[in-house]
Amino acid sequence: MQNNSKDLSICIPSNRELVKSQASITAALNFCESSNSNLVVSDNSADNNKKNFWSSIQLPNFNYMTYENPNDDYGWHNWSNVVSNGKTKFIGVLGDDDLILNINDTSLDYNLLDDSVVGIKPIINLWNKKTGTYKVNNFEIKGETALERVIDYSRNANGENTTLYSFYKKEVLDEIMKLSLNHPTGGGYGDWAFVFGLVSSGKIYHDASKLLIYKNDNWFGEASNIQKKTVSLFTRAGLSARSELFLHLFRAVDTYIYIMRKTSPVSQSELKKAGEYCFYKDIKRFLDRFINEFDKFSENESKAIACLFNMKNAEDVKSNYMFIISNINNLNINLALLECLNIIDIHCPQLSNRYRSFYNIALEENWENIC
Repeated sequence: MQNNSKDLSICIPSNRELVKSQASITAALNFCESSNSNLVVSDNSADNNKKNFWSSIQLPNFNYMTYENPNDDYGWHNWSNVVSNGKTKFIGVLGDDDLILNINDTSLDYNLLDDSVVGIKPIINLWNKKTGTYKVNNFEIKGETALERVIDYSRNANGENTTLYSFYKKEVLDEIMKLSLNHPTGGGYGDWAFVFGLVSSGKIYHDASKLLIYKNDNWFGEASNIQKKTVSLFTRAGLSARSELFLHLFRAVDTYIYIMRKTSPVSQSELKKAGEYCFYKDIKRFLDRFINEFDKFSENESKAIACLFNMKNAEDVKSNYMFIISNINNLNINLALLECLNIIDIHCPQLSNRYRSFYNIALEENWENIC
């Protein structure tokens, strides 16, 4: 059984020049031809050769467009543009160096899946030029509640976030993409929070008839090199290299906001349990980073971090580490969020009002009023 063309679009936000992206776009065209799907390419490369090449190809299931946004440092506007132009029930975003293949006719009728399903995952092979395929991502997320789903994802993802490249319901992916345009920095470190927002929204089934080859040459190799790339995510976003110390604090706040957004199809009472689980999980990781690299934090930062854990000073945090860890889920979530905002304000004052705005847009309430 083939997918009806109304069911799936492959959307490629493309920034690479023609030579480096041609194989990916060509593979996507072949995929769409064999699976009766649609291909949408939003190209912000400013490569005229590429524009002339793809503009000359006229196919009923192919929409190529150029896109210009000088402030789109991370490409999120290009992502949002290509998703907005997808016209089908499900949208799969593809990197312009990755490959997608249609192995066989699918046994799933995408158009008949019930409302609890938010995504369909192809087989995702993680590939590196030195080792070839080194991991396969094919797990499903079928928990009945948002909490069950984010726990499943936390356990199964195992340090890699390629579930981002599944096929998602257009209305859910589109509204989260639009929300992400209001993120305080738009930094690439926000992809985990983004995916938890998706996972909390519904189940993710697996379609073994589709194969996505995810080329991972950037986030592969020595831990020291990966650490440098992680730091670069923050400096590219206009923050300092030190901001990487706060990675899990930012992720805790961002994930909570993406999950708790008012536009989610899930009830707020259900989302609250999932949002709190993810928040506490990353706050634990932030605490460990603080304890292990204590001397890298300023005095004012350390004082604010102590307040987050209901301690008088940083030394109390260190000496009461086991007590804090065992009771971290008992932190009042509203007070903890206020303390996180205070830490952000001390570390990076220009982000404080941006986070207030982001919170307000997502949850339709003011951060200071959450108590």
